[in-house]
Amino acid sequence: MQKITRLKFYELIENIKQHKREMNRLNEGLSLIIDEDVYSKYGGLLLDSYIDLLIYVFDDQKDLIVWFIFENEFGKNKLHLEINGEQMRIDNTIMLFHQLKTEKRRRQNEKS
Repeated sequence: MQKITRLKFYELIENIKQHKREMNRLNEGLSLIIDEDVYSKYGGLLLDSYIDLLIYVFDDQKDLIVWFIFENEFGKNKLHLEINGEQMRIDNTIMLFHQLKTEKRRRQNEKS
């Protein structure tokens, strides 16, 4: 099995970001037509599966991927979180990739 490179991870996260932007535009357009707030779940199952696959590949036990995408808005919100007693700000995809790899390595070292 191939490992996901930093560049490939960046591309995958960018695809999720693009999907969320397109869904927001769709929802805004539907709201104009219907004259009330609308939330479409179109593509939601595929998006959830895509994210779940990334969680599985990186063994993301701290839910960093979900936090980064939904709470931190891909780093736009500049939020901090505590990891192993240390406050961290993960505000871009490369930092997320590095932290996921660090956490996975740490767990592997604990097992040995």
